[in-house]
Amino acid sequence: MSFRSLGLSGLLAEPLHHPITQWQTAHGQWAPFSIVSFTEAQSWTGSAVYIMATEAKAGRHTAIYVGEAEDIGPRIRSHERLAEAISRGATSLHVHLLAETYSERVALERGLIQGQNPPLNKQHKNRNQGLFNIFE
Repeated sequence: MSFRSLGLSGLLAEPLHHPITQWQTAHGQWAPFSIVSFTEAQSWTGSAVYIMATEAKAGRHTAIYVGEAEDIGPRIRSHERLAEAISRGATSLHVHLLAETYSERVALERGLIQGQNPPLNKQHKNRNQGLFNIFE
């Protein structure tokens, strides 16, 4: 995540602000995601759950691909489905940074795939139709 200095020789820092949205899993759990550009996310470090998304209507997004990464920047830089997601209309990356362990990330990834039914995901799918997210 990017930080900007707030004075005192850089002793205080505040994350740059990004729009926030909520995505719902198949089990009804809601999780907050920052909306960033694919380019910006490539410079981030740290583990994350991410969604390649397209804006279906104003304030409503559709998941094209859901994944998890131990280190988000390198994962997006070399992602094998990024070009295909963009060709299917993905315009932004939605990033969840609060799932700290691998098991938390995989559980959230699985729940999102089952709840949203993104077309580029092959594993963890079920037969339910996808649910839309709701902007805060």
